[in-house]
Amino acid sequence: MPRLSHTARRALIRISYLLPAAVGLIFVICAAIPHLYFIYEAEAHETLSLFALVQNAYADCNAILKGASEGSAYAIVFSYVVLFCAVAFWICLVLYGIMALAAAIASTVAFAYPPTSVQANRAKRWFRLFCPNRALYCVTHLLLPISAAFPQILLYCYRHQLGYRGMTLHFFGPSDLLLTAILILLSLASHFLLLSAQSEEHMDLYRLYKAKKL
Repeated sequence: MPRLSHTARRALIRISYLLPAAVGLIFVICAAIPHLYFIYEAEAHETLSLFALVQNAYADCNAILKGASEGSAYAIVFSYVVLFCAVAFWICLVLYGIMALAAAIASTVAFAYPPTSVQANRAKRWFRLFCPNRALYCVTHLLLPISAAFPQILLYCYRHQLGYRGMTLHFFGPSDLLLTAILILLSLASHFLLLSAQSEEHMDLYRLYKAKKL
């Protein structure tokens, strides 16, 4: 396999740091489109977006816990679990968004200047305030699939806490979890495969480059 040119390596490295933001944007767009529904006892429920599902689940469970509607002990436990998952959905999404935006902005600024410039190193320092090390950068990628798994988690709770064993979950197109998992793997793979190129091209956001003294 021929070695990539200098220009191609630099372009791929730029893209790899922009990928998390692109994946996050794709997730948000898909999550805002009605595309999932549940079937129970041969009856299809309303088709919802992922955001609407989280919002409705939170509102219904919150109403049960506040006594706005009667609920059994199982329903109360179910409500606590679902409320926790709904809050986790937003926390994971926000934390992922912070990392993705920080990587996109910092890389765009840093790579616009020579590697040893004050501006490039300043952008990297700012990025490290939001995502201090590479391990955290990679782990934060895994937060988005947690958000994407909310429908599957809700289905599990319906089946095993409320006894709706026959309930099934359906999507128009691929599930949010499958799509997100594929995109996250692509983002992480591109980052690791380009580590040596980042070093060679002096385009690593986790390294500060200094000019050699004559």
